[in-house]
Amino acid sequence: MNFTVISVIGLFTILGKFPAKKVYKALPFFWTYELFCALYYYVDDGIVKAISWLFSFVIIPYLVVCTIDSEKRFYSVIDALILGGSILDIFGIVEEIFNFNIFQKYAPAGYTFFTYNYRYGLLRIMTTFGQPIGYGIYQVFVIALIIYRLGSNISKKNKTILKVFGFLSVINVLLTVSRTPIIMLILLVNIELFQTTKKRKAKRFLTILIVLFTMILVKETFSIPVQFIDDIVNSIRLIEEGNRSDTSSAGVGQRFELLYWVLVSMNGHWFLGKGIAASFSYRVNDWQTKTSIENGYLDIFYRTGIVGVVFYCSMMIGNIRLLLKNKKTKLPCEKKSFFRIIGTMFVLYMIALFGAQETDITRLFVLFVSLIISYKKICAKY
Repeated sequence: MNFTVISVIGLFTILGKFPAKKVYKALPFFWTYELFCALYYYVDDGIVKAISWLFSFVIIPYLVVCTIDSEKRFYSVIDALILGGSILDIFGIVEEIFNFNIFQKYAPAGYTFFTYNYRYGLLRIMTTFGQPIGYGIYQVFVIALIIYRLGSNISKKNKTILKVFGFLSVINVLLTVSRTPIIMLILLVNIELFQTTKKRKAKRFLTILIVLFTMILVKETFSIPVQFIDDIVNSIRLIEEGNRSDTSSAGVGQRFELLYWVLVSMNGHWFLGKGIAASFSYRVNDWQTKTSIENGYLDIFYRTGIVGVVFYCSMMIGNIRLLLKNKKTKLPCEKKSFFRIIGTMFVLYMIALFGAQETDITRLFVLFVSLIISYKKICAKY
C-alpha cells in the first residue's frame, strides 16, 4: 500500500501536477484527528504503520480533494463508486446462489478470510468484505449515491441503468441479513420520501415510520431488549425451515456486557487507551475468549482513550455541522444536494457505529469526507 501511494505521489510530482492548495480549512477537525492517529501509531507501533496511516487517511484524501476540482470529475468519481458497488452486487448474488465466497480462493493456504454465517436459512453474503454488516452498510452508501445521481441532470437511459443498480444493491443489503444496514436502508428511503413529498398525510405517516425504525435501529445497536420486537423475531425463527445457526463467536455478548469487558481490560488506561495498535482480548469463560469490539466508539476508546474519542467525536460533529449548514447548496443541474443526502447517511452511520466497527467502512467514510470538501469547492465557483 505504501509503495502504491508513493508511486502515485511520484507520478504527480514528475508531471508537475502535485497540488499545493490548502484544503484543511473546510474540516479542520478531520485532519487533526487523522494526524493524531498517525502520530500515535508512530509512538506505539513504529514508523511503517504511521506512514501507512498517513498515506491512507491524510495524503490520499488530500490528493482526492485537490484533484477533483470540476463538476465533471466529481460526477465521474460518484459514478465509479456506484459502478464498483454494482459489480460487487453481482458477486453477492452469485455468493448467495452457490453458498460460496469466490474471493476465498485468493486467500493464503490454510487461512480463512470468510466464515460462512447463516441466518433464517440464508447465507449472509459479504463479497470482498470480512463481515456482512460492513458490506451491508457499504451498499447503503452506494444506494445513497444512486439516489443523489437520480436527482441530477442525466439521460433516461442512464436513469434506468441507475435504477437497476439500485435494485441490485437493495437485494444485496437484504441478503446480508444484517438488521442494522437493513434498518439504515429503510430509514434512508423514508427520509428521502419525507423530504420530497408535499402531502401532509403522507408526511405524518412517514414521520411515524422514521421514528419507529430509528427506535429499532437504536435497539439493535445497543442490544436493548424490547419484548414485542423480540417476539416477532423469535416467531420468524421458529417457523423458519432449514436454518443453520451461526457458529461464530465473534459477536458473543450484549453491548452493555461488552462495555464492562472493555473497561476491565483497559486497566485504568483512560486518557490515551491501551495503545492505538493494541488488540482486545477478554476471557468470557473457560471455553470462549472475546477478541472483537462491535462498537466503533468503544473500539476507539479502548485503543486511544478519552483523547481519541474527543478528537473523533469533534470530527464527526464538525462533518455533520458542515453538511447541515450547506444542505441547500447544490450545483445548477441538480434537484438534490450532495450535502443533504450524505448528511442523512452520516447521521445514520454515527448511530450504526454503536453496533459496528468496520475498517473497510472507515476507509470509505474518509473518501466521502474528501468528496464533501471537493463538492464545497466546486459549488463555490457558481
